[in-house]
Order: sequence, then structure tokens, then C-alpha cells
Amino acid sequence: YTFNVNPDAGGAVAVTIDVPVTTSVDAAGNANAASNQLAYTSDDVAPTVVITDDEAGEVANIAGGSITYTFTFSEEVSGFVLGDIEVVNGTKAGAFATGEDGDAVYTLVITPEEDLEADLTVAVDAEVAADLAGNLSEAAEGSVQEIDTLAPTLETVLPEDGEESADRDDLIVLTFSESIEEDFDEDTQFTLLPDVSEWTSEVVDGNVVTLTHVSRLGCGDDYELALDTAAILDLNGNELSLDEDQEAISFSTQNCSSGGGGGSSSSTVTSTAAVVNLTGPDSGDDLDGGDVETVTWTTSGSGNDTIELSYSTNAGVSYTQIAYNVDEDDGSYDWTVPNVSESDVILKITSYDSEKGSLDTDTVTIDISSTEDVADEEQADDESIGSTEGTTEDSEGRNIAPGSGTMGASPLDGSQEEISVVVAGQFVRAYGYPSVYYVNADMTRSVFWDTNTFFTWADSWDNVVWVSNATLSTMTLGGAILPKPGVTLVKIQSDPKVYAIDEDGSGDSVLRWVPSEEVAIALYGSTWADYVIDIDSTVFSRFGAGSDMSSSSVVDRSIMKTRVAMAALAAGM
Repeated sequence: YTFNVNPDAGGAVAVTIDVPVTTSVDAAGNANAASNQLAYTSDDVAPTVVITDDEAGEVANIAGGSITYTFTFSEEVSGFVLGDIEVVNGTKAGAFATGEDGDAVYTLVITPEEDLEADLTVAVDAEVAADLAGNLSEAAEGSVQEIDTLAPTLETVLPEDGEESADRDDLIVLTFSESIEEDFDEDTQFTLLPDVSEWTSEVVDGNVVTLTHVSRLGCGDDYELALDTAAILDLNGNELSLDEDQEAISFSTQNCSSGGGGGSSSSTVTSTAAVVNLTGPDSGDDLDGGDVETVTWTTSGSGNDTIELSYSTNAGVSYTQIAYNVDEDDGSYDWTVPNVSESDVILKITSYDSEKGSLDTDTVTIDISSTEDVADEEQADDESIGSTEGTTEDSEGRNIAPGSGTMGASPLDGSQEEISVVVAGQFVRAYGYPSVYYVNADMTRSVFWDTNTFFTWADSWDNVVWVSNATLSTMTLGGAILPKPGVTLVKIQSDPKVYAIDEDGSGDSVLRWVPSEEVAIALYGSTWADYVIDIDSTVFSRFGAGSDMSSSSVVDRSIMKTRVAMAALAAGM
């Protein structure tokens, strides 16, 4: 009998052909002997090699010492010799030790060159050995091993060395050539003289360090930053190397004169300089998220007109506005603390003159603890508008309202459809209609005039819940939804006047005229026009009339949306 046997693809396999004793006899009835079996082995997989070292790559300044490397093959090989190992910036030392018969592990001691100025590299080329079937070896991940022996260097520092007008609230930002250890503390890794503040540090992306001062730097003062090279280490323990001109980095802060000219030192303008100081909360206070905290301040000197409050949760890289255009004479502002858990939050106050020029700032560093009860309440409030709770998602990613089990007639063709279950606060749309409606507390429905109006209330089409056409017939049509107060500025095409939307004491929407470009810039910045959207004249007539806006009006730009931003939301971006 003859037949072909094809081993499974994918590697070295052993194929055994077995003729069982009980199923094969000769003509005389003699059974086949148990030893009469055929075995065939196929091996077409090349061996691979991986290099490791006895310090697992964490080697600090190894020049002058030695390190043992291990070369591990995936199977038993022959023909692997000392000459197959390439060493750059080091030499092979001692005997090339092999494992026992059948062992695929080899070891070798490597000695780096003295005064090593580049990384030590140990490599094994492909096809340096063969397994028992004659397959030549292949390189694998790890077949080239580099050991970090180079010192990290300082690439940039802000403020720059020699800068003469650094902002008193500027961070110090250090960028190194490679990742460094996380510890970066005052009086250990760095010093700044004169010592006027406590510091917090953050290592960003491994090689960038930001230093934040708890108290403000002085007015027009000279500072010198020094780094301790022995205390700043890369991840392999190599000490920092500095150029000679980096051993002392000097800069000076801007003067605090409200006049801004003449180059006078801070000592000559103390009596007239505009100064603002945060007096509450205090640095180190732990605030509860969701609570109302009264922020207090004092001002002195000349020129103070309005103040701005803001906070940062990322060491001052960016700030979220709390309030703007608050009269400096008020002396306090009730802040609803964000319901987050954050440490080292920077609370900042900025004083402006009547032309919105920045005069002075002050900061305190606080902690905020999330309050679970408040978080739940705020989440419920958030979900009451645009809620998709209880819906399911179809194949197109739309939120589908559940069926009620009750049938009703479609207003399109009279066919029977299951009426959907809707909830007050939802944005709903029926399959046969393009309009999006808001479900009011009395279960009536109000239409959004256009896409811009919808996106003053929502941040995504994902907030829309789809219902059957028959569902709309069950809800009385109420008044149209107007743009959300505070989110945009509005005008009609036939009139150049621009208005802010606000609420009166009864909660009704009113329009407040922005009387001049100067007021617009003071309230909304130089790009104020980006917030303006056109509304239909029929919509315009539905607003009440409010008092005109002035440069002292309080607005919250953090909730505002530009035309470009709303267009991006409409496009699903």
C-alpha cells in the first residue's frame, strides 16, 4: 500500500503513521507487531535569538565595569561561536560559556570602553547558527541590545537665561534630552534665589519639568536658577550634564508699575502701583466640589477697575474662567466650586484697568474634593436636558426610544405604529420629519428653530432620541425653543445691532444690546464677532427687552460657542 502524508503547515511537526496491532494480520492470521510503526518528522522553522543582560537594561555609568549578556535561542543550535557576536564601544572578556548538550543558552561577559561617550551595543547577526534540521537562525526582537550610558542634557529653559521681563506668574519649564526620574524638588534637584515661594513640580512626557510657585514672584526682582547635576538622573541613573553657561540661569520679573513705562524699579512705584491680593480662600485650603465658596480680594494703588477670576488644574498651563468684568470694589464673588477631585488647583485673580489692560495678578493653591451627593444631583440635572437614558442603539448608532406597547396612527400615512416612550427633557426626532423637538415638563413638544439654536443647548447629535411618527401626534405642540442664554450673540440680517441673550428675574429670555465695539471687545475679546449668529426676525420678536450691556457687565465666556464650533458640531466633528 502507498499513500502521501502532508504535515500541517506552520512549523516543525512530527507525523506518526501507526498500524494498530488489532486491525492488521497476515494471510496466516498473525497480528502486526506493536513496534511496526513509522515516524516522520518535518522541521522548517528557523531558530531565533534574543539578547538580555544581567541588569535588565538598567545600567548606570558602567564604563570600567562589566556586564554579562545572555544569548537565548528558541531551540538547540550548533555552529554559534564567539565571532558571531558584535560589540560596539566595548570588548568581549572571558570565555564564551555554552549550556549543556541540548541547551540553547549561551553567556558572555562584555567590558565597556573606558570614558564611554556613546551607548554600548551588543548584536547578533542573522544566520549565525543552525538547528538540528539545518535551518539557519534569524534575528528576533531583542537581537540588538543597547545600554544607556549617556548623561542627560538640558535643552531649553523658560524663562530664558537673561530674560528681563518675565511674568510674575510664569512657570519655569525645563526640557531635557531624555526622560528623567520623577523626583524634582526644591533644595534637592533645584534652587531659585531669592527664595520667595514654595514650589510644586510635574514631570510631563518624561523629559519636561514644570515648576509652579505657590506665591507670586516679586516685582522687578532678579532671580537665579541652579540645578544640582548629581541629583537629576535619567531612568538609567546617569547624572545630568550641563554646559558651562547653564550652571546658573538668570532672569528678572516685570515691574509692577501701572504706567508701564520709564523703567522704574518696583521700589519707586510702590505707592501708586495697582495691586490685587486674594484674601480668601487661603493656600492649602481643601474645598468641597459643588459648594459655594466666597472668593475675596483687596486692591490698592491706582488704576484698578475690574477683576477676573479663573482656575487651573494643570499647573497653570491653561485656565478656566470663573468670572470676568467684576467690579474691583465688590471685594467678593460667590464661586460654585467644580465638583471634581483635584489637588494643587491654582485659583487666580487678575486686575484690569478701564481699558482692559492687565495690571496685576495673585494666586493661591487649593485642593478640591468631589462630593458624591452633589455629583449625583448635578448629573441628574445634566441628564434632564438631552437625556438618552433607557434608549437602545440601532445599527446606525442612533438612540431609539423604547416602545410603549400602545399603537397609534402615523400622521404621514395613517398607518398603525407603536407609540414610543419619551421623557421630559429629551431631544426627540421622528423618522418622517426633519425637525428636532424638546420635550417639556408638561410633555408638550417645542421645536428648535434651526441647527445653531439646537447646538446652543446640545453638544452632539448623539443627544437626539428617535421616536415613531405616531409619537408626535400624542404631544401638543408648544412654543419654539430660543437660543440658550449666554451661549451666543445674535442679530438679524436687516439690522447691524448685536445683542446678548440673558434671562430676566422670571427666567424669560431677553435681548440686551451691545452698544459698541469697545464694549464687545471688553466683554468677549477681540474675536467677539465669531460668537454672532443670525436669527430670523420672527424669532427676534419672541424675546423680551433687557437693559443694554456695558463694559462692567458680567459674562461667562467659558460656556460660549462660536459659529465655527457649532458648524463643527453639526457636521459631527
